[in-house]
Amino acid sequence: MDWVAFHKNAKLPLGLSYDDLPLWMRKTRREVDWAFLVMVVVGLVAVWPLVVRPGLPNTPGMRVQVSRAVEMSESIQAGVLYPRWAPDFNYGYGSPLWNYLAPLPHYLTGLYRVLIQVSPQNSVKAVMAFSLAAGGLAMFSFVRRRWGAYAALLAASIYLYSPQIVWVKPYLLGDLPGLLAMTCFLLSLWAFDRVLAAERGWDVIGASLALAVLWVSHTPLNLVLIGMLVGWLSWRMVIDSWSWGKVAQVAFVFGSGTAISAFYWLPALFERSAVYWQTASDESTVAWHQLSLSDMLALPPVIDRSQINPPEVSTLGVPVWGLALLALIAVWLWNWRRTPPDLRPISRGEAFQARFVNFLRTIPAAHLEALYFALVGLTLFVLATPLAAGLWQAFPVWPPLYPHDLLPLIVICWAVAAAQLGDLAGRMRRQAWGGVLVLALLVIVLVFALPLLPMSPWPDLPAADLLTILRDETRGYAVASQLDGWLLPQDVLALPQLSPTLMASYEGQMIDKVSRDHLPPAVRVDVVTHAPQMERLVVRTSDPIDLTLLTFNFPGWQGRVDGRRMELKSEPVTGLMILSVPEGYHEIEVHFGSTTPRSAAWTITGVAGLIVLLVSIRLENVLSRQPPLESQERSAVFSLPLALLLCAVLLFVAGGSLPRLIPEWFTRRSPPGIVYSAQHQFPRTLQGVIDLLAYDVEPRTRLHAGDELRVTLYWRAVRPDLSDYQA
Repeated sequence: MDWVAFHKNAKLPLGLSYDDLPLWMRKTRREVDWAFLVMVVVGLVAVWPLVVRPGLPNTPGMRVQVSRAVEMSESIQAGVLYPRWAPDFNYGYGSPLWNYLAPLPHYLTGLYRVLIQVSPQNSVKAVMAFSLAAGGLAMFSFVRRRWGAYAALLAASIYLYSPQIVWVKPYLLGDLPGLLAMTCFLLSLWAFDRVLAAERGWDVIGASLALAVLWVSHTPLNLVLIGMLVGWLSWRMVIDSWSWGKVAQVAFVFGSGTAISAFYWLPALFERSAVYWQTASDESTVAWHQLSLSDMLALPPVIDRSQINPPEVSTLGVPVWGLALLALIAVWLWNWRRTPPDLRPISRGEAFQARFVNFLRTIPAAHLEALYFALVGLTLFVLATPLAAGLWQAFPVWPPLYPHDLLPLIVICWAVAAAQLGDLAGRMRRQAWGGVLVLALLVIVLVFALPLLPMSPWPDLPAADLLTILRDETRGYAVASQLDGWLLPQDVLALPQLSPTLMASYEGQMIDKVSRDHLPPAVRVDVVTHAPQMERLVVRTSDPIDLTLLTFNFPGWQGRVDGRRMELKSEPVTGLMILSVPEGYHEIEVHFGSTTPRSAAWTITGVAGLIVLLVSIRLENVLSRQPPLESQERSAVFSLPLALLLCAVLLFVAGGSLPRLIPEWFTRRSPPGIVYSAQHQFPRTLQGVIDLLAYDVEPRTRLHAGDELRVTLYWRAVRPDLSDYQA
């Protein structure tokens, strides 16, 4: 941590004082920020499995992320700096997914693969590890500015070691966009807090960029998170009584960040009628994800090391809701004792009412701010339960949002609320007792996380390339679009079957998008160049023909024949692109270009970025002549004893290593052929390669004609490298 040391006795030129010197001329002194170093260690322990273990868990979510990393990297490698079209998705016919889906997580994985030249699995792993670690550091930085280092260490630990963040999202679901969205939201809170505290030019740039990356991090979770950010700013405006100048400043930063991200949201908004969502199943997936109160408040399950793909859980973690509730009670009692009672001779009920009114008037603004996060977390908690089933049924199927997507948001809100225990510990008269209290709370967080840290062994995700993506789609994995369905151009009535000739061209690594099944014998079509967003052909024909390309026609595709603009048509049912080619020898080029909303969006982004840069430089030049403002951070370096910090480091290093060195203490291993969660054991061997172990039947009451019957089968593969089995 750096700060300016004011040397008033220094010899300066006549007429100048030390405050007249620019910041770069003042002497600075460096100190080690021990609290920040402890936070780095805590974050490394949380992401350690991603660092040391090879491969990734072979889950549907991970397959989706790896497939998108492959597709994005292919476009970037071909020179398309910002792809809007995924040419190899949807059986190779192409998909406009990048035009509508928040691109940041997939762009980062693709760019990392291109720059570092690693496998797509390693690129996904690197971005996921960064999202986890950066989320913890962002939570730490935001809370420390508000309530000190004690509270920051506690909030960041609760967030990182909650079941949803340390286990479910990265390993069971492979939800990279969700993790990155959490990090961007916490980064936005910290950046806007710096703007409110310091009003520096570089803080304005940081807050604008943080909001912009939040917009492009996750669809549609970004809308929920930005709503929470607006609510927090509005809450601050009320409790801090902002001036109109402060409101205008925050509105400028918010509008600038939104305008910078216009390159994504503006085309997605104005071109939303050009696509439609085709679900993979007739049954709504929203009803499958209703969360019960008991599940969210339950203890995390004990990991079975015999399970290769453990089931998803919806528990928040006892430290998340337990410490948040304890913090609210502690804040109430702490401030209640400091609220002066009414000393008039009145009844007990009137005295209680008078003291309650005084409590609301005298409670510190910092605790009121924490109350906002507690209330938002409670609202999200109710929305995730069956009490809000009617709202979820009215939610559109695209973009997909489910109740389990709200669980990390609840963790964030209640972690901030629980941080008030650290704030109160820092206010204790005896600082040693406060340090012991915080250390005890960190022990509680780690103890509840120990059963989740061993990480049962996962089968490595197989190598992925464009051919693998097509094969997975033919096997029923919708990895190229979404697990629940496909985003198709409006002209496509249904996703066509995979073309055998197109599949053969992928296998031969000479991709040919020309439909040659019905070409006349006298017509010759040669592929000169194939690129992710461009096709160059040479056509020789004695008669005018309609040439079909195995690519969906979508706004932005443009064609030229011998350098002249040509009209592109669509097949009535399949939506494939049709080129009307006159007789003779012709050179044809088809490329994916821009549209009016996309061009306008890039213009808005460029102008907004330039305005933010100019305003920030102006602010920095004006404020550099003023003495530096006092930071709202409490003395984090000196408020924590070094012994406490060393204990916290040893606690998390030893605690994180113990379950991985001795996993049998914290996990179980079920015997082969036994499924504990099933009601009926039914061991049967089929063809010597796959076993049917057990089954469940729901409902178990008496059935009548027309009733729905749900049967769950439990299988075990006897050996790897199995052929594809379908039920």
